[in-house]
Amino acid sequence: QLPQSQIDQLVNNFKAKVLALVPGISDKAIHSVQVVKDANLIGSQISFVLQGTMLDPYITDTYNILKDAFNRTNGFTVGPNNDPNKYVAYGSGRAAMDYTDIRIVLKFPLGTDFDAVLQASPLTARDVINAQMRALATNTFSAEVASSVSDIWLEEDIIPLIIHKPENSPIDLQQEADKLEPIVVAGQVQVTVDGQTWVAVSMDTEGSFETICPRQCTDGTDEADCVQIPGCDWGDFDVPQICSDNSLLADRIVVETLFPCADFTSLSPTEQRQLFNDFKTKLHTMLPNVPQKAIDIGSFQAVDDDTITFVLQGTMQSSSLQQYYNTILQELEWAQNFRIGTTANPNSYRSRGLD
Repeated sequence: QLPQSQIDQLVNNFKAKVLALVPGISDKAIHSVQVVKDANLIGSQISFVLQGTMLDPYITDTYNILKDAFNRTNGFTVGPNNDPNKYVAYGSGRAAMDYTDIRIVLKFPLGTDFDAVLQASPLTARDVINAQMRALATNTFSAEVASSVSDIWLEEDIIPLIIHKPENSPIDLQQEADKLEPIVVAGQVQVTVDGQTWVAVSMDTEGSFETICPRQCTDGTDEADCVQIPGCDWGDFDVPQICSDNSLLADRIVVETLFPCADFTSLSPTEQRQLFNDFKTKLHTMLPNVPQKAIDIGSFQAVDDDTITFVLQGTMQSSSLQQYYNTILQELEWAQNFRIGTTANPNSYRSRGLD
């Protein structure tokens, strides 16, 4: 909500832009400009009176010029002085229930902990659950809506997902979401991982217009707001917790690597840090699509004379750990001659593979 001073600036800026659109139009032909809110439409509207005068162009011609200018595709913008292009004209009003995006939250019995499920089977659980959710969408929604499913960032006792439609699509997205309700009530929405099954007990929906009014993850000021933004999630495992498009996930696996004949305990703390940094750098070279935070330098440890462990953790942009783990498994085999070392003794230690 803008303060009144900025609303006044916006109104003045709007009138100036409208006058600039119509050659020869007089100032008094545009008056009574105000910002209004219609509960049946999304966003806010600007209303004004276009009045004919003896010397102005024909009012019908002016009306048609403005109607065309306000079409969303022509990019007419307005705003207060500090951000004069903040708002884009949409043209005709859009019904408040004609959502372009709906977040569906499937709720499971109290005590369900999908974070623990992901941690117990970090290489497979997420892919298995995602596949089951997409199959559910395919069997429930129209083909266009089913193909739009995104943001299946399960946690604790919920599995959320977002469905979308193009802004000009005639599909009623709320009706599509409502198709899932009787299936949930009948106890037919379930997920199974490693032989254990969880049945959804209820669902909530919340519609939005993110497709029309896209936001950045940085606009998500808290978890409730963040999860509404497609492509964003609240970083429960990040420090500090923020809204991001690449938050850390619950999925994590400890990788244990053997280096025969090494004596890591004899290295000084400085040498161990050098060794771990060299190891991390070479892992990222091996895995160019894995973000830095997915392999935290603080997780490296020499747990024995010849063994180093580190944590590989999923992120939103590298959520499927199986492929990355398989690459590590293959590339750290003895035959691959993978080596790490300290500054003074580079490439001194050769990996024999994972324990």
